Amino acid sequence: MNKRLSKTVLVLTIGLIATTSIYLGISNKSNQKIVDIKGNRQALEGMNIVYQEPEGMYKTKLVKISKDNLEIDNYAKELPPSLPSTTENIKNRDLLKNVNYQQPTYEDDKSKGYGFLNENYDDYSSVVQHQYMAYVKDKNLQTDKITSYKIPIKAPIKGDSDTSYNSVAIKYQGNLYLVVSIDMQPNYFSKEEEQISASKECLINVYKLNLENESSEQVFSQKMSNKEKLASRGNIAFSHKDKVYMTMNRYNELENKKYETKYDLVEYDLKTNKINITEIPTSIKNQSSLDDYCIDGNKVSFMSYDHDKKEGTDIYKLTMDLDTKKILSNDTLKNEQSSFINNVAKVKVANNKIYLITRGFSDDDKINSPRVSTQYVHVIDEKTKETLYTGKVYEEVGYGVDVNIVKEEI
Repeated sequence: MNKRLSKTVLVLTIGLIATTSIYLGISNKSNQKIVDIKGNRQALEGMNIVYQEPEGMYKTKLVKISKDNLEIDNYAKELPPSLPSTTENIKNRDLLKNVNYQQPTYEDDKSKGYGFLNENYDDYSSVVQHQYMAYVKDKNLQTDKITSYKIPIKAPIKGDSDTSYNSVAIKYQGNLYLVVSIDMQPNYFSKEEEQISASKECLINVYKLNLENESSEQVFSQKMSNKEKLASRGNIAFSHKDKVYMTMNRYNELENKKYETKYDLVEYDLKTNKINITEIPTSIKNQSSLDDYCIDGNKVSFMSYDHDKKEGTDIYKLTMDLDTKKILSNDTLKNEQSSFINNVAKVKVANNKIYLITRGFSDDDKINSPRVSTQYVHVIDEKTKETLYTGKVYEEVGYGVDVNIVKEEI
């Protein structure tokens, strides 16, 4: 009787273990997948599609889609949602935990970090004091110590709610600088029955930051607009080598109080302490500014898209050599996918191809579920403009997932 009982217990135990293993296998099986819509996934060629899916406090899934397969790490190190899972970002994740997609960082042989301009708030009353600060987070590369700084900035901003600005922190010869584009109290003008916001006091200011005593010194300032020359800051700002680049929108007045929008690339050279302005002759239509950019070596590609086309998306790409300022290409790409509406979320240009991540939905998606997030991967031949591949990344959980494009070796 005892032997029969022992055998029964043993069988039940083995059965329970097997059942548990099967259940865990099923529960850990990823819901993430990619559905090939058009072309061959081999077109990814050296690029990976990556994203993270947080699952509770201590578990984060990392999904990596390559031209050959789909890999999942169920216990990856968590990054901010918008940052791609590269080796460098994972290594510096404590430093970058508050960094957003495309936010510029600085680095030299001593430290790595980021900084930005912002208004100072009273911790107790939450009232804006109209004191502007440079917020800096710096990592010592020898000790790995991370230090945060709040440095007062004497910015000529009047505290108006309409005032806007963007900024880039950059290291040069061991010193830290903050380059700021400021629109002071912009006015609104008619543009073919629309409204544009242009500032009569659009400035480029540069500040040298002293981290030891948390002080700043203005080292450069130039007006970019006046009563006759209307302008406003663009959305794009980045650094490359020893220079900072910012896009700027300028408005040429036409007849009948209408305005034509042009785009400039403003280059601030830390070596000469001067700016150079280059027109960006893009064919973008129905846009108030450029949307996104990516850098490949010395080339920068500016991207935008036509929001108004419901039958598809016209994507505009202009590529410029940052050293010579020569325009290498100025193209309109037709994305004729009438089955879904999309917005361009991420872009990368490499291997003579354009890699896009777009957001949207199609008829077969569960669009009534608030937790569904559908994003698309597109690979376009840069020369022929042919769409080589389109795939749908379908994520059944986690609506706020950001999909990124990274090089295979990263």
